[in-house]
Amino acid sequence: PPIIDRDYLYKDKIWTKTGKTLKFENLPVDGEPPAKVAWYFKARNMAEDENCTVTNVEYLTSIEIRNCVRKQTGMYVIRATNEHGKDEAEVEFVILGPPGPPEGPLEVTGVHKEGCKIKWRPPKDDGGKPIRKYKLEKLDCEAGNWSPCGEVDGDKLELELNNLETGKKMKFRVKAENEEGESEWLEGPADPVTIKDPFDPP
Repeated sequence: PPIIDRDYLYKDKIWTKTGKTLKFENLPVDGEPPAKVAWYFKARNMAEDENCTVTNVEYLTSIEIRNCVRKQTGMYVIRATNEHGKDEAEVEFVILGPPGPPEGPLEVTGVHKEGCKIKWRPPKDDGGKPIRKYKLEKLDCEAGNWSPCGEVDGDKLELELNNLETGKKMKFRVKAENEEGESEWLEGPADPVTIKDPFDPP
């Protein structure tokens, strides 16, 4: 029956970056007669993927995935069969890329005449690398232009601002950054916030 060479598989995860080509070549597969080998990801035969090429020669199998995307990260199953039986093994491919946008809603709390506090949630997808920092910008709704207003380390999910202009209507946005790049912006709140004390004079 077929035997997939585990020593060749379990060296480490196989890494590449989004948009690049991932190659895993010449995995030994014993068996007599030579086994038929198929690669699967989430129960789908990779031979059916137009961006993927599976090459099988006697006793060896290779896979090449072109234009990799983050959602192709995960465990790949190699299935080898011949008339005497079958063998299955797994290898983990990791596709690195920029993170997804922070999760909303973007909350603005504790508004006073000089500032407020902004909160958000981490991205669902960190891109395969830790979030290094979050960058924030503010929008003066009258002037209509975005400008930086601060950044925090990747383990923090809020920023307190104390240098805003009283009476201005403002919106905010935040994006995440890892080693591979920056996410899209998360913008909010839906209605602009007026920077003023919570109580009006009687």
